[in-house]
Amino acid sequence: MENILLIDDDLWVLDSARDYLQHVGYDVTTACSGQEGITLIDSGYEYDLVITDIRMPGISGNELAKQIRESDCPHMPIVAMSGFHDAVEQELFDSILQKPFELKYLAKTIKVLIKKAESSDITHEKNR
Repeated sequence: MENILLIDDDLWVLDSARDYLQHVGYDVTTACSGQEGITLIDSGYEYDLVITDIRMPGISGNELAKQIRESDCPHMPIVAMSGFHDAVEQELFDSILQKPFELKYLAKTIKVLIKKAESSDITHEKNR
């Protein structure tokens, strides 16, 4: 079962997305802020993918993505969710979902990105 970290300061979005993703088979950890998300990532628990809102108080989704890209796991897939497409630093993200979106599109995006990451990991292993 893939481990997803879901970060959003809007509790309705957080709860709805978590419930749906758990229903379709993902193990989902939630965080209500960018700082809480960074703390969870730094705790050593391994996530297969991160989904983050962009505009949040304190540490934004863009700042969170920059920290992930500069960390020990720079290739972790990151999905941005935002109602403000122009606020997203697109080069930091593997996919961007414009709010509002249907949760089935989020699940499809996750499936594609995890499959891509897994095949990339296999390629890296073969080349070693």
